[in-house]
Amino acid sequence: EELSKLGGGLIRNIIKGNLLKGNLDFVEVAVNA
Repeated sequence: EELSKLGGGLIRNIIKGNLLKGNLDFVEVAVNA
């Protein structure tokens, strides 16, 4: 139970990090365009 909760949080953080990075990359491209 505890371990799967931890894993889920980790996956969520990775997904959030990827979305955030994607947004930053998108903003960079928009600014440079």
